Amino acid sequence: MSKVRVRFAPSPTGNLHIGSARIALFNYLFARANGGKNILRIEDTDFDRSADIYVDNIRDGLQWLGITYDEGPIHQSSRLQLYQEYAQKILAQGHVYKCYCTEAELAEKRKIALSLGKPPKYDGHCKCLTAEQVQQFEANGQKPAIRFEVGQRKVKFHDLVRGDLEFDCSLIGDFVIIKSNGSPSYNFAAVVDDALMKISHVIRGEDHISNTPKQILLYEALGFTAPQFAHISMILGPDRTKLSKRHGAKSISEYREEGFLKEAILNLLMLMSWSPEDHQEIMTLAAAEKVFRLEDLAKSPAVFDIEKLKWLNGQYIRALPIADLTQRCLPFLRQGGVAVNAVDPAALEEVVESVKDNLTVLSEIVQYTAWYFENDLPESPRKEILAKPETASILESFARGLAGVPKLNHDSVNALLDKIIVNLSLKKGQVLKTIRLALTGRSAGPELWKIIRIFGKDKCQKRSAV
Repeated sequence: MSKVRVRFAPSPTGNLHIGSARIALFNYLFARANGGKNILRIEDTDFDRSADIYVDNIRDGLQWLGITYDEGPIHQSSRLQLYQEYAQKILAQGHVYKCYCTEAELAEKRKIALSLGKPPKYDGHCKCLTAEQVQQFEANGQKPAIRFEVGQRKVKFHDLVRGDLEFDCSLIGDFVIIKSNGSPSYNFAAVVDDALMKISHVIRGEDHISNTPKQILLYEALGFTAPQFAHISMILGPDRTKLSKRHGAKSISEYREEGFLKEAILNLLMLMSWSPEDHQEIMTLAAAEKVFRLEDLAKSPAVFDIEKLKWLNGQYIRALPIADLTQRCLPFLRQGGVAVNAVDPAALEEVVESVKDNLTVLSEIVQYTAWYFENDLPESPRKEILAKPETASILESFARGLAGVPKLNHDSVNALLDKIIVNLSLKKGQVLKTIRLALTGRSAGPELWKIIRIFGKDKCQKRSAV
């Protein structure tokens, strides 16, 4: 294989979303698997919709995910003069012509074509303008667009995912390469950039298949060699309809804010359309870099499953070293009002460890641990348990026995609890629930011995006082 050079080329008209991130990931994996280069190009020539805030979001999202690039970001908005130069070159060769049709006129042409059941392609009206008509348009100050003359031929190419494809150019119509405001069309700018950046493979969503024959025509007209194309299937919701927020689909930054791990998001993105030879479900980015192949991508649409993402996230949370997991939980604890800087780091790690099996996303750390840091306990459940006749004897036995335990750990604490159950001839549930409610004010939570160990003797004895 010749030197691999790929590009991820988002338009900064919105935040980095799950579909774009998957395209970025597959470009990155293909480059790394083949010792190639990955380029970030920002296609920001839509001046009305592009915004720097979206550029920042895209770059931050890629950086957080670990999808790095070797060149860029390259902004198309800084290359406008370059596109004009190539437009003039192709104009001199006779492949294009000036079009003075207004937006209103074009809209009416499209409306008529659709009403007749015909494809809404341009009818070539301005291709036949006389010199006098052109002179009149120019005199009126009307700025022309530049259209590429397609002709009647057929375009064939081999898609690395979908196989051999063929398009009838007579159905495409002459298309704009330079708009009347002087900005390049998507297809023209993409071809010029891909050629000059020596892109070897264009890996993008299948919604771009219809652009490919236009781009191949432009490559030929400009004297460039077209890259290889790979069009990846779209992502659908579980109900097989277009993916939307109602399916749980959000921007990468929103997933991050909710406490999804980048490892889980990357893993899910990999599994949508790609399946490694061993069909492994848990796959790290480093592992995928070594085995990714375009020919392993499926043609059928991928399905986004938010429940699968949550499951993967839980798997990665439980696999993290406790120190790493604690660090990732800190921002969420701070947002929840926990003064983490005032908590002993080792104790904080024990708190996180005690509830990690309950976590689906990191943001849940607050609801599962906030009570560890509360000074005042909820009164209603505690008041109810304290009113029971056996409560005093249970808590007195617990406080007294705790003083004699040399070191609080799984075995020593559970031995004390078993001893209280036997000595008082009570059911296990009565004893454990009473102590749990006295200590935490809650009827559920981590294993009781973990709570006791984290609280320590003094705090446990203070809260056990009747």
